[in-house]
Amino acid sequence: MNRSLPALTALLTLTTLTSVAGCRRETSPTVTPEQNEGKGKSTAEGDVPPEGCSSAADCASRAVGFLDAGAFDKSLPLFDYACHHGFADSCYSLGVLLRSGEVAEDPVMAHGAATEGCELGHQGACVHLGLDLLLGTGGAPQDPAQATERFSNACAQGQPIGCRFLGTVHYTGQVPDADPQIAADSFEQGCALDDGASCFNRGVLLFEAEGDAQDLDGAKTFMTRACELGYKDACQAIPLVDEAIADRDAKVPGANLRVGSASVDGLTVNDLQCRVQGGAGMLGSLAVISALSKRKAKIDRCGPAGTVAEIHWVAAGGKISSADGEGEVGACVAKVLQKLTIPFDGECAAGVVLGPGS
Repeated sequence: MNRSLPALTALLTLTTLTSVAGCRRETSPTVTPEQNEGKGKSTAEGDVPPEGCSSAADCASRAVGFLDAGAFDKSLPLFDYACHHGFADSCYSLGVLLRSGEVAEDPVMAHGAATEGCELGHQGACVHLGLDLLLGTGGAPQDPAQATERFSNACAQGQPIGCRFLGTVHYTGQVPDADPQIAADSFEQGCALDDGASCFNRGVLLFEAEGDAQDLDGAKTFMTRACELGYKDACQAIPLVDEAIADRDAKVPGANLRVGSASVDGLTVNDLQCRVQGGAGMLGSLAVISALSKRKAKIDRCGPAGTVAEIHWVAAGGKISSADGEGEVGACVAKVLQKLTIPFDGECAAGVVLGPGS
């Protein structure tokens, strides 16, 4: 069966990284505003804070308040001032805001904010800077190698989006010496840091791998985690992965006629699976078992009562054309069933119980 998962999350635009609603929550794991205050670019004597705040720290705090209230234009100059006075979080938020569409977009100013924030140690800003370098936006030179270094450093310092983008550039071949294993490892690391898109991407790679590299159970684990983290594409993909797992584990791949256990005319059959034209439903299953029961007496002579013979057969032209079974008992039952008239052409497998039926 042909199944197609939603596309692996790729780098499309800078705004795929975050939203304005989330920008105030992104903080550097290693740098505090107190460590950086005064290290920004606008430290000349006589520098005056913009209207509405009294110091860089006050500007940073009030900017977040304006952001919460949806007053984006008012927050912009305050973030700008705080950024230039060493507040890395404000640089990050400024860059996000300038890419968000909530204020007049300014890619050059956003790139400057990302650069300054990254210099101050904010890994979210470093990821933004990496994207500028990857795409050549905001006046940045296009430099995939430098971009990858930014993503790698951010990922190593616990920035999950850095891990996601590091994985993506290796997966898509946007970086020199692209390595599929680095892509897989990076998505896994991003997932461990609770990035739903990274979890989804790792699941896609496991699902779409070929041969022994395919790991459907692993794909299900990563998709489930991505869905738990709110990544909608993963929630939509889980049923497709479940179908693939069911097919993998099925006695008859693509079976459209199934019954767990049923008895007809004294013959009990367990886990009947058939792939037949049209499916035929429960009545079809009972019709198949009824046909098998015509040779119950010979079937029972193949082994001790209670033995379950695992049988696989193919029917064509209204008769079983070939059959095989597991072990001595299974081989005996398969031989008994050869050329038996059967109601449906197709492929079936079942556990046939020898002895009295229930």
